[in-house]
Order: sequence, then C-alpha cells, then structure tokens
Amino acid sequence: MRNIIPSLLILLSCIIFSCSEEEFASTELLGTYRLTAAYVDPGDGSGTFQPVESNRRITLKGDNTYTTNYNFCNTFRTEADTLMSGKYNLEEKFLIAPEICSGTFYSDTLQIELKSQELIIHYICIEGCAEKFTQE
Repeated sequence: MRNIIPSLLILLSCIIFSCSEEEFASTELLGTYRLTAAYVDPGDGSGTFQPVESNRRITLKGDNTYTTNYNFCNTFRTEADTLMSGKYNLEEKFLIAPEICSGTFYSDTLQIELKSQELIIHYICIEGCAEKFTQE
C-alpha cells in the first residue's frame, strides 16, 4: 500500500505538469534495492544467478546519485559495513564507482540493467560477474 501512494503522486504530478511516459517510468525505478542474487560462471559462459542472503542495499535517488550500505570496492563480500555514494546515468545505463575505488580491478563505470523491481550491476571479470538487486 505504501508503494502505491508515491506512484499515484508521481502520476498525478506528471498529468498536471505534462511529464512524458519515459520520465514517469524512470521515477518508478528510484528507491532502495537489496542484493538478492550473484551471477556465478565457471568460465564457460554457462553461468546463472544464484540466490544470496545479504543486507547490502543500494538506493537510487532522483538527483542521479546513489548510496550504498556496503563497500562498493569489494564486490565479493555480502556484508553491509560501509556507507558509500556515487553517481549514475539511467539513459546511458551506468554507475560511476566511488573515487575511493579507483585503481581496483574493475572500471570506474559499471554497466547496469534497470527494469521494474530489478537492478543488475555488471562488473568487469574474466568469467563474468554481476549482482542482482530487487527493489524493496
């Protein structure tokens, strides 16, 4: 029920201020996502997403910034232990890693897939690495 009220307010605002359908769709993608699965690949391309138990969260904000409750520089840990922030671009589908992560094993920009209720972050790995977050 509480998820319906913000959506209705956004829809009403879009009707009043003539938002495009695309703008409305992107506002639905804002919010907090919880890590629910990690992509596991033995190196032959046959990998699949496997469920994980984690308290890791990432929040996409309306000003094209995000915050996390985990160490973004270490993608292979599931603990929530460090607050970090950065920027994202929905049009070009990427996150900019926090500056503190610069020089780690992955690129400063990470490809993302964002669809209803789901955020997938792709890391640069030899076998293929990704994490799937589900919107709360």
